[in-house]
Amino acid sequence: MLDCNLIFIPIIFENHFSCIAINFSNHSIDYLDNRLYALYNGKHKEHGFDEHYTGFYTIAYHLRDYFGTYLFVKGHSTADWVRQFKIRQIKFDWQSCRTNMDCGVFLLYHCCLYQGKAFKSANLHKASQHRIYRAEICASIVLSDLNIIRSQILSSIDDFNKNRTAIQASVIQHEQEKIKKEKMEKELLEAEEKRAKN
Repeated sequence: MLDCNLIFIPIIFENHFSCIAINFSNHSIDYLDNRLYALYNGKHKEHGFDEHYTGFYTIAYHLRDYFGTYLFVKGHSTADWVRQFKIRQIKFDWQSCRTNMDCGVFLLYHCCLYQGKAFKSANLHKASQHRIYRAEICASIVLSDLNIIRSQILSSIDDFNKNRTAIQASVIQHEQEKIKKEKMEKELLEAEEKRAKN
């Protein structure tokens, strides 16, 4: 492990996926995330990455320390050196302060494409492309030789395809009933508000 240039450590914290890369080439702890972190200074928003902006910096700080301890226990001479690595957030074009449901997609692509410095992508910032990425990732996981329940999942997919028409009709019916119920509840609420005013 210690002969490599990058070590990736995935993080799940506060329902958000991100990643830390221990970068031996640049002597840094690189935080990879699709989110930007900001503080409001009066009316102005300031972006940054330290203990004041986000708890993810604190996680990076402790992981750096724990990894240094691991190297020390293993008798590796770089233990103290790693503890001095600078913590930095890598800037990407698709970063945003807004939350979204695709942080796992970004995590996997960051780990796949990151080689020690920021990279560009024509598609990662497109929400419409994320649907394709999710499908590709799911297919890769399901079809992997490491998936010990691969045959069971493929069998379930066959069953789904045989009953797709019936399942689709059931889903549509459920959605129609849900819309009808919400409409009735809205009408009842409006009628009660009207009575209360009179």
